[in-house]
Amino acid sequence: MVRPQNTTVNPFSLFVREETLHCVASSDPSTPPLISWYRLVPGGGMTQVNSSDRLAIDRAGSLRFHGVADAEWILLKGWYRCQADNGYTSDSADVFLHVLTSPPAPTQCEFTARTLQRV
Repeated sequence: MVRPQNTTVNPFSLFVREETLHCVASSDPSTPPLISWYRLVPGGGMTQVNSSDRLAIDRAGSLRFHGVADAEWILLKGWYRCQADNGYTSDSADVFLHVLTSPPAPTQCEFTARTLQRV
């Protein structure tokens, strides 16, 4: 199983409208794994993620966020669980989708370039 990686989304970037949480499982070809995604709820519960206009589980089993407006990202922040099951065994992995709530500080190079532009 390729476990998903914690991911940070920067909604302040004009180009961030998509993000993918990858989850890949392999099994005997006669029993291919079914991958399901869940959103973990504070207090220990979880709800199954279903495809919608903003979320889709692709053929490989990864969870894809698409067409998300910058203000919507904060609603998607949180813990997600990828679960693979082939009918005989199952495995799962948790991943956190972090969303920045303020623009990141400029790098030293960006700061120097902006300073030089003003002079």
